[in-house]
Amino acid sequence: MSIIIPVYNDPKNIAQCLAALLPTLGTNDEVIVVNDASIDNTAKVVAQFPVALIELETNSGPAAARNAGGRRAKHDILFFIDADILVHKDTLDKIKAYFKKHTVDALIGSYDTEPTQQNFISQYKNLSHHYVHQQADKIAKTFWGACGAIRKSTFQAVDGFSEAYRRPSIEDIELGYRLVAQGKNIHLVKEIQVTHTKKWTLTSLIRTDLFDRAIPWTTLMMKQKSLNNDLNTDYKQRLSLVLVWLSGIFLALGFFSSIFWLFA
Repeated sequence: MSIIIPVYNDPKNIAQCLAALLPTLGTNDEVIVVNDASIDNTAKVVAQFPVALIELETNSGPAAARNAGGRRAKHDILFFIDADILVHKDTLDKIKAYFKKHTVDALIGSYDTEPTQQNFISQYKNLSHHYVHQQADKIAKTFWGACGAIRKSTFQAVDGFSEAYRRPSIEDIELGYRLVAQGKNIHLVKEIQVTHTKKWTLTSLIRTDLFDRAIPWTTLMMKQKSLNNDLNTDYKQRLSLVLVWLSGIFLALGFFSSIFWLFA
């Protein structure tokens, strides 16, 4: 299996990620870290580990970084994780066993119930994500780049992730939509879990959920003319998208109102 990890300006998390990952590798597994033109010491940190390092010349986003890793990969199964992910001791073994036992083109896992960050927003975001995945159907219609594996032949057949997304956004969801449209099957395997180390704040939560998720996701669903009752897209999550849109509008109105009264 080829494990592919995009990273940008995140030396602390990538070090933790690799320290957890390397002891779980099989004899022939490879790890490919794609440095998305970081401007800090991320590359130097990665270079301390026995992994392949790809250096991108310009910051292009995780979609392009993952694709670069996919082109370099030499094994039949590509496993994508983010730099802020800690695999469990049995994560890789479970993925390999599932592909051997089932006829499946791709699979996705879940965050576990033990996020490393203890502040309220991080606990809320990570645990709610875990809950959604654990309640979803086994047959998925989206992919997940933070913990998702796919056959290399399938990945190549659909031309990988769309590099139109130059920021962390819904590039994995869009890939899943294209996979399903071409008759590929994706399974959500709930027992395949990883730990998330990202620290969320209220500001980052609103920015990510509104600008990087809700808006492009709504645009994608309108373009696809599809409201699949799937992972994160049942009626409750669709309502959440609407509420996120509204919260963003009210926050913007509140900001401009305060500016108006300040200078009135």
